[in-house]
Amino acid sequence: GQWLKFQRFEREALAGAQSTIAVSDLDAQVFRNDYGVRRIDVVENGVDTAYFRPPARPRHPKDLLFLGSLDWRPNLDGIVQLLDTVFPAVRAAEPEARLVIVGRTPPAWLHARALQPGVELHADVADVRPYLQSCGLLVVPLRIGGGSRIKILEALASELPVISTRIGAEGLDLEPDNHLTVVETIRDLIPAILH
Repeated sequence: GQWLKFQRFEREALAGAQSTIAVSDLDAQVFRNDYGVRRIDVVENGVDTAYFRPPARPRHPKDLLFLGSLDWRPNLDGIVQLLDTVFPAVRAAEPEARLVIVGRTPPAWLHARALQPGVELHADVADVRPYLQSCGLLVVPLRIGGGSRIKILEALASELPVISTRIGAEGLDLEPDNHLTVVETIRDLIPAILH
C-alpha cells in the first residue's frame, strides 16, 4: 500500500519536472527505466574534504564506528546485525574491540541495548568529526535501503578506513579494495573487520 503510494507520487512528480538530477548513474538508470524520465543529469554527492581532514593524532584502531540516522529503518536493521552477529564475534576474537554508535534520534530500545560491554551510544552529537577522527574503522552493515551514503564520503575524507556491505556502498563511484572494503553479507563483515 504505502510503497504504491510513493511510487505513484514519484511518477507524477517526475513527469512534471523539466529536468531530473540524480546523484549516481544507478539512480539515473532507475529514473530512466522505471519512470520513463528522459532528461537526467548526474551530479554525484561530495563532502568538504578540508572540513573533515583529521588532525595529526593517533586513532583507536580497535574502535568500530557506526554512523547514521538512528530513526531510519535500514540503519536500525544494520545496528541489530552489528549487535547480534558481528560485534559479539569480533569481540570474542579481539576483547578490546569497542563499538561506537553515533547518530540522531535513537529509539529507547537502542539505549538499552547499548549498555552491553564494549558498546557506546552517542546520540544527537553536534559534530561527528571527533568520532570519524578517533575510531579505527567505519562499518556500514546495511542489508536494505537506498539513498546516498554521505557517511562513507565523510569517513574517507577523514582518512578513516571503511568496510561496507555491497548494499551499503551502492550509489557511490568508489572502487572496492582501493577506496574501501566491500563484502556481500553481514557475516562477511566479521573476517574483514578482524583482518
